[in-house]
Amino acid sequence: MKVAVFGLGYVGVVSAACLVRDGHDVVAASLVGANREYILNHIPHIGRLMLDQPEQLLEHSYVVVVASTEREFAPLLEKLPAGKSVIDLVGAWNTAEGKSTAHMDAYDGIAW
Repeated sequence: MKVAVFGLGYVGVVSAACLVRDGHDVVAASLVGANREYILNHIPHIGRLMLDQPEQLLEHSYVVVVASTEREFAPLLEKLPAGKSVIDLVGAWNTAEGKSTAHMDAYDGIAW
């Protein structure tokens, strides 16, 4: 399955690695600073999964795994095309704040 991982901190790196191990076609984005540079320079097998433009993640995937609460990812979730499923591992899409999931094919908030 084609899977996009938003955020490559502790949660995202492990999630991406496990998904690749299980045979999924994974792409990822890490937008900010030192973490991104560390991954690119020291974890090349994960760095190869990263796309330059986070918008490319939406084009590539059927499932989006959210593993970061970085604000830069919020607009991507708002523009999520129809037919995409979201697995939110960190509570980034807080429906308690009135955010709708109607534009998502499926939304599962787990582990938070």
